[in-house]
Amino acid sequence: MDDFIRSHIKIQKDSEFVIEGTGQTGYSYELNLEPENIVGTYLPNVVMEDISGKSMDTRSFLGKKSVINKWFIKCVPCIKEMPFLNHIMRKYPNFNYLSISPDAVNEINDFLTTHKFSFPIVPDGKKILKDDFSLVWGYPITIITDESNKVIYARHGDIQIDSNNIYTILEQWEHWLVYNHLKLLPQIQINWPPKSGSL
Repeated sequence: MDDFIRSHIKIQKDSEFVIEGTGQTGYSYELNLEPENIVGTYLPNVVMEDISGKSMDTRSFLGKKSVINKWFIKCVPCIKEMPFLNHIMRKYPNFNYLSISPDAVNEINDFLTTHKFSFPIVPDGKKILKDDFSLVWGYPITIITDESNKVIYARHGDIQIDSNNIYTILEQWEHWLVYNHLKLLPQIQINWPPKSGSL
């Protein structure tokens, strides 16, 4: 494996198997990017459906900054940061917002009767999180992308702790909108996340 790639991924042993004809043990590995190491990569092209049945496509995010959050209904830090995320959505209404939860639609709807969360929510997102985004580090996770879907910020944990940095990133984009009239930049496509395989 290339040393550069090895330095930018988390290598996790996934399973063991017997190599046919040799009796030796082989290993398959799952390659998962760490939060800070996805900065500079681009969002995968994914089509999803939110809890209202509306289709969402990451390619439609091009042209605006996006804030993406990974959470679940029994995650205490996730619930703690929701008022801050709601505040960001009100303060910066020109951005794209998306949240992905592994929970079922009915569980999320029950949760929303007692908790306010303004982000569009994609339910049953376990497969999307693992296979498309490769977000396996825990909860919550917040990602911010620029107008070309390039990841410019990624954090595991309550982002309120990093609120000053969040405001700086989002304010810079607001100023860019005012002075540059929202130009659509071309997307540079790279493969993210890396696919599982044998080493």
